[in-house]
Amino acid sequence: MAHIEIIKKINEERLLVTVDGKHAIISHSGAFDAPETVAFWSDETGHVSRYREIAGAPNMNVLEVIEELTQYGPREY
Repeated sequence: MAHIEIIKKINEERLLVTVDGKHAIISHSGAFDAPETVAFWSDETGHVSRYREIAGAPNMNVLEVIEELTQYGPREY
C-alpha cells in the first residue's frame, strides 16, 4: 500500500503527486482510440525523463489511477 499526496494540478490533463515521497505525474490523454490515464516518475517540477508507466491504463480516470497506486503501489520493472 502506497501513500499518495496530490501536490498540484499542472493543467487539465496533468497532476503532480508524490508516491511514498517520490514525485510522479498522472497524465490523461484522449488522443488515442480509447482515453488513457497513466502515471510516470517525474522530478519536483513535473518533468518526465523516462516514460515508463508506473500505473494506469486505457479507459481509466485519474481517481482510478490514484486508487491503483494506493492499493498496489507503482509498477516495478
